[in-house]
Amino acid sequence: MHIGIWVKQFFYAINISDKKAHTNYTRDHSMDINFIKQKTRKALRDPKWAIKRTTTLFKDIYTSKKIKYRKHIPIKYTGHYQYTVVSAVYNVEKYLDEYFESLVNQSLDFQKHIHLVLVDDGSTDSSAAIIKKWQARYPDNIHYYYKENGGQSSARNLGLQHVKTEWVTFIDPDDFLNVDYFYNCDSKISAENNVQMVVCNLIFYMEKTDEIKDTHPLKYRFNNKVSKLNINELQNNINLSVAASFFKIETINGSGLRFDERVKPNFEDGKFIADYILNQSEGLVLYLKDSVYLYRKREDESSTLNKVWVKPEKYFDVLKYGYLPMLEAYYQKKNFVPYHIQRTVIYDVMWYISYLLDQEGKTKFLSEAQKEQFHELLVQIFKFIDTKNIMSFNSSGFWFLQKAAMIAGLKQEKLPRYFSYIENVDREKQQILLSFFTSPDELLEKVEIDGDDIIPTWDKTLKHTFVGKVILHERRLWISYKDNINGLLSLYVDNQKVQINLSGKFHAQLGVNQILQAYKCPAKYQSSEDIWLIMDRDMQADDNAEHFYRYVKNNHPEQKIYFALSQKSHDWDRLANEEFNLLDYGSSQFEKILCKSSKIISSHADDYIDNYFGDQYGYSKKIVFLQHGVIKDNLSLWINKKRTLRCFVTSTYPEYHSIADDGSPYKYNSRDVVLTGLPRHDALLEQTTNIEKTILIMPTWRDYIVGKIAGVGFSRELNEDFTNTLYYQHWNSFLNSEKLKELVEKYEFKVIFAPHANIEPYLPIFNIPDYIDIWRAKDCSIQSLFKKSTFMITDYSSVAFEMAYLGKTVCYYQFDKELVFGGGHTTQEGYFSYEKDAFGPVVYTENDLLSSLETILKNQGQPTEPYLTRIKETFPFRDGKNSQRVYEAIKALDKPDEQEIKPDILMKNLNIAYQYKDWQLVKSRAELMLTIGNEDEKAIAYKLWLESLAELGQYELLESELDKIEDLELVLMFKTKIAWAKNNYNDFVQSLTQLIKMNTDK
Repeated sequence: MHIGIWVKQFFYAINISDKKAHTNYTRDHSMDINFIKQKTRKALRDPKWAIKRTTTLFKDIYTSKKIKYRKHIPIKYTGHYQYTVVSAVYNVEKYLDEYFESLVNQSLDFQKHIHLVLVDDGSTDSSAAIIKKWQARYPDNIHYYYKENGGQSSARNLGLQHVKTEWVTFIDPDDFLNVDYFYNCDSKISAENNVQMVVCNLIFYMEKTDEIKDTHPLKYRFNNKVSKLNINELQNNINLSVAASFFKIETINGSGLRFDERVKPNFEDGKFIADYILNQSEGLVLYLKDSVYLYRKREDESSTLNKVWVKPEKYFDVLKYGYLPMLEAYYQKKNFVPYHIQRTVIYDVMWYISYLLDQEGKTKFLSEAQKEQFHELLVQIFKFIDTKNIMSFNSSGFWFLQKAAMIAGLKQEKLPRYFSYIENVDREKQQILLSFFTSPDELLEKVEIDGDDIIPTWDKTLKHTFVGKVILHERRLWISYKDNINGLLSLYVDNQKVQINLSGKFHAQLGVNQILQAYKCPAKYQSSEDIWLIMDRDMQADDNAEHFYRYVKNNHPEQKIYFALSQKSHDWDRLANEEFNLLDYGSSQFEKILCKSSKIISSHADDYIDNYFGDQYGYSKKIVFLQHGVIKDNLSLWINKKRTLRCFVTSTYPEYHSIADDGSPYKYNSRDVVLTGLPRHDALLEQTTNIEKTILIMPTWRDYIVGKIAGVGFSRELNEDFTNTLYYQHWNSFLNSEKLKELVEKYEFKVIFAPHANIEPYLPIFNIPDYIDIWRAKDCSIQSLFKKSTFMITDYSSVAFEMAYLGKTVCYYQFDKELVFGGGHTTQEGYFSYEKDAFGPVVYTENDLLSSLETILKNQGQPTEPYLTRIKETFPFRDGKNSQRVYEAIKALDKPDEQEIKPDILMKNLNIAYQYKDWQLVKSRAELMLTIGNEDEKAIAYKLWLESLAELGQYELLESELDKIEDLELVLMFKTKIAWAKNNYNDFVQSLTQLIKMNTDK
């Protein structure tokens, strides 16, 4: 393809041509230019990706245009059957006209063949009026019924009473169809004998972007234009949508089948379909690719499926009245549960796991009793599900992680097979990172290189939780390959040899050299220089990176360093005047230095910093995360995605342990996590600023109130509904409070409002009184702002720790706590308890905030107990040496570990080998402990070594050792074992008698 044509199509593929992207482009030209450059570079590096992306684009465009324009072709066919559409209607006025148009414009003659039964389930909008408007046009085809609100199932059941045709379907009134939907079904049904059900091709319509996406996880069912299957042997061809299916009304009425109104807020479709199939002894199911059902993904995310996760019924009724009776009915009738019914449950539960795994905040609204009931029901349900069926189930978007969680956590079994993954290589420390999943048990692990037992240099157990319970362990092992570069690596778990995945392929064993070759530094990143690229945000400095750069510049001039920042930043001239070695972020010079740098050191860990080219820099760089603040919440879901993070800076003991300790939700351990303090805190102590009588109001942002990231960098789209958010309404109300103004005037304080950088674009929307000053990042150093302020009002921001570091009070206003920690932000609740650990009062209403504010002002903003003690005890370092400690930690990244084998890790592995009675491993590991352990560890290892000799039948060696032991009881115990093993009963009785007498005397 000609490069000019391809580039034009490529730009279209990355959405530069659509209206929304064009708006972003004109608003922030430089950001989108960088985005285009980045994608173009990726295309040139990876032509296969470019071709695939362009092909997908053309496919989507073709499908979209075909569906949109085909409906205008006035072709009408006479068919063979009559069809009824039963639709439950509830407040869908916005979509009804499009629904009706897609039906009356069907190529199968609507007036001759299609009847609509619309049941209004108590709508409060103009849905009824719109239905009646269309009914007036087609009075013989459109029938309207009203009922009080009772849910979708009750509405459909009422509609079924009015079906008089051979076939019925249940199209949702916010969706629509391609023009040949009914004609295609009719012609295919008439061409076969004994068709019992028809399943149509469900494709997503993305309302926000006006795109059609063929990405449904079950799309594999439509690989062929028509698939014909025995209704009792559907295997992997599961069906959970009555909206995209046709059923015979004779079968429904003959078996008295109705929707179970207890099954809600979803899965009523899955249960109905399973019950329908259970009543069939024979017949065909047709899967029709060309009958396209357009499922609307609403822009406001208000569809039933998007609301279900916050309803308690999702965690009880769906299981109690949906899954469980469905499985029991099949088992009672057939004495087994068919694979397709099992897989219906597997598929649906996979969504629970995908949505809720390690997301405890999302189920905070459930009580402990409700969570326990949820797990009890799942255990009952999974008694009907075969492990091999879980393992063999494949669907896009579901991975081994979900399968392992299902088997280990819901079936409560050990995994039948284990798979491990090579995740990284550290050439400087000569270590390989291996990871694998296990059940929540301590299992015997053995890593071998050329048959030798290799104890991990570092290890971590990451515990995966699901609705309040640990259901899966993830093991992460750093294995030393020192002096074994030509060896073969093998892994055994629970006495099974484990397949090892390298670059997407599984191997029984791998050569160390093969692994190193896979992680060979690409030529573009090769450099003999130790260059450090340091940056905060692309558009803003004045954070930990700037302060750390200044320390290195002043104290280690021999270290080659650069500071990256957009030349358009308000900080550029200031740093240029300080003679910072600046790189214009996104420029060719920036990219050149980025390629050659060995370390990327930043206060942020966003992709535009740690994965700029989209290839993880070929795993050639060590990412140092200086942090933007003290981590108090659980950020593991976000930060665990970082593949090359090798130095994680922390500031307090609780923060350090919450990340590095075994069993934490983070994948990092003390190999990666360092307790140094934040570099910018040094500057807080360097000089004093006169404290003004100032209240600093500094709330953080929320993920749910801002737009998506626009292009490359930190800029975002604007949220047009910002004024409807709780954030705006509460903070705007407080800032305009007459009581606040009264208190400020009474105690003669100033007020500064300093919102997060992501909220700054919305400042013009706020109605901020004249007496309140507004601070923006460009105005002055944020450090000086902290220094001159008396105390702070925030919500969840980690800047509270800055004030605590200065010994100042913080008041927390958390009006949306349940929403923020229930999935509305990027964090979950962590180790930090606001009630027990906060540096000031925590309030939830504006009245309480004003009351607490008055109390603080009466004390002139000074901290009181218990907050004063908390402030004093939080930080281990207040010595001005945080940057120095960070520098030393970074330098240590390129040095070999002082201890290749750590006694605590060896002792853990020795004890597990003993539990599993693997005596050869016990012997070798005990011998190793005798060379590196302390006295207590050596004493334990010696006893286990002796026992291993006895169990291995190495009696001569054991007897020679017994002559050296002064502990008579221990000697007698082993002599008894030896005598019994050798069938020497006289010696056995003699030794046993002495042993019994000793214990009796004791």
